[in-house]
Parts: sequence; structure tokens; C-alpha cells
Amino acid sequence: METDQRSDEAILRELNDAYIHSDQHSDVARYELVDPAADGPSHRYLTVYELDDADIGAAAAAMNESAAAGKLDLSPAMDLAQRPPLAEWYRAYPA
Repeated sequence: METDQRSDEAILRELNDAYIHSDQHSDVARYELVDPAADGPSHRYLTVYELDDADIGAAAAAMNESAAAGKLDLSPAMDLAQRPPLAEWYRAYPA
């Protein structure tokens, strides 16, 4: 059990380094899904990137083009088969 815990901690450090401490994003917040009834971490996260550009369509197109071209640097720690990433786009309300 202790080995699994260290492995989980290493994965979390890698994800934090890749997504929060990246100099590509100026304003990033990361949250962990918490189930009060669960015994242990959920290993499910939400990362919020604040974009400087209000052109959401252009940002989504650029991300999709990068993904299609294999240019997104995804961590091997991510379980893409069981928990693929989901991109949702929001605008500050009221705009």
C-alpha cells in the first residue's frame, strides 16, 4: 500500500509540474474532486485556464489543431482510456 501511495504522489507531482507550473499558462487553477464518503483520493481533477483572448472559437480551434497534429504534450500518467480529458469553454458571466 505504501508503494502505491508513493506512486500516486509521484504522478500528482508530475501533473502539477506539467499543468500548473508551466510557463505557457499565466493563470491556472487546479482542483481535485472530493467525495466526503470516499476513503482516499479520487484521482479526478479539474484544471481551469484563464485565457487572455476572448476569441473562444479561435482558442478551441488552435487546441483541436494541436491535438490532431500530435503537438499536445500529454502526460503518460493520464489514463486516457478510462478517464479521457474533457474540454469545456466558459465565458465570464455577465460578459
